Amino acid sequence: MSRHRPAGAPAAVAVVISAVIAVGLIASPALGAPPEGKGGGNGNGKGNGKPTATSTPPPSTTTPPPTTTSPPPSSPPPTETTPPPTETTPPPTETTPPPTETSPPPTTPGTDPAGLPSVIVGVGDSITVAYDAVGSGAYPQYSWSTGSSSSVQSHATRLRAAGASDLVAVNAAVVGATASGLAAQVNQAIAAEADYLTVQIGANDACTDTVGAMTPTSAYAASISGALAAFADARPDAEILLTTVPNLKRMWALSKDNGWARFIWAIGDVCQSMLQNPTSTTTASEERRDAVQARVDEYNDQLASICAALERCSFDDYAVADFQFSSSHISTYDYFHPSVSGQTTLAAITWPYSPYAG
Repeated sequence: MSRHRPAGAPAAVAVVISAVIAVGLIASPALGAPPEGKGGGNGNGKGNGKPTATSTPPPSTTTPPPTTTSPPPSSPPPTETTPPPTETTPPPTETTPPPTETSPPPTTPGTDPAGLPSVIVGVGDSITVAYDAVGSGAYPQYSWSTGSSSSVQSHATRLRAAGASDLVAVNAAVVGATASGLAAQVNQAIAAEADYLTVQIGANDACTDTVGAMTPTSAYAASISGALAAFADARPDAEILLTTVPNLKRMWALSKDNGWARFIWAIGDVCQSMLQNPTSTTTASEERRDAVQARVDEYNDQLASICAALERCSFDDYAVADFQFSSSHISTYDYFHPSVSGQTTLAAITWPYSPYAG
């Protein structure tokens, strides 16, 4: 989503993360409902699924009573040696393999019910790989798009609940990606024979060191439209869901008064175009933040136009852009990326716009 710590980040970041864990700042309250959007979407409906638990009663062992057979009278008295019964029940072994976060692209796509996809690919930036959702780093099992965690109810989970039992989920998103890198991710989706593509990208184009370094709106639009047109040409029957960029000024407002957040933003170089001097109320600081959010708004308007020009593209009707995230939706490791609760919310507010939600 945002500008991230470089690969060789100071050891201080790890210390800060440990300190944050120690104070137990993570919370997971109920989700908020999405507000009304600005534009028109092409999908509606809701998906839901409940995991079920099956209990297996312990086996019962019944030892039948011994039988005594009297020998005929002419026989010498028998020698009866009955060894004590031996019963060895090995302790049950239970091995739970680690969850598979990203299924590899199939050689031959699965066969799912008519109308449902067999391969979903999520492309974009760190939001889609659930960066810093529960710790430092990527946690794609919690991705709003392709995640396997039942707590998130991702698009992949909802599709499987709808009958796409053979669905293959591929997470091709890249931490720190900008619009210019979308074409490479789309090529992976084409190679995976994706028939459902989710797209969430743009925060890193606005989250730069300075306002002047932000991606121009025209360049952003050209990168997105070019990548998605190439996908549509290669996979003409595939569906695309194009989601908007979250409100970055909202993310600043949620945590600007938190001392830990300000410290992490500074040493981690997080989205400085928006988060530099977070408590400053000078005219220059306010204008800088407004300029960043205005650029994000321009990106989102371009996404609406790009999607409208594609035959099989669904737009989220500004659902992500308009949603008023709360502090519980934000990671307590960087105070900027979505937490698990935030990922759950992203899945819930975007699913109604999926072409498969009906």
